[in-house]
Amino acid sequence: MSNYHQKSSYIKSANMKKNHYNFNIWDIVIAIVIYFWLMATIYIIYCRLTENKEISEQVSNYRTK
Repeated sequence: MSNYHQKSSYIKSANMKKNHYNFNIWDIVIAIVIYFWLMATIYIIYCRLTENKEISEQVSNYRTK
């Protein structure tokens, strides 16, 4: 009885590992997409902030002239 139970639990765990592995591939794909989306968003925000700094510096330089 216990030997049969061990075999069935082993098969179940193997099937779960296989399914989990498939989910892991999708998790990695989704994580990469989210990562690049975040990097692009941060890059755009950073560019906007640096542009605003340059504009404000130009305005302050213009006012001091």
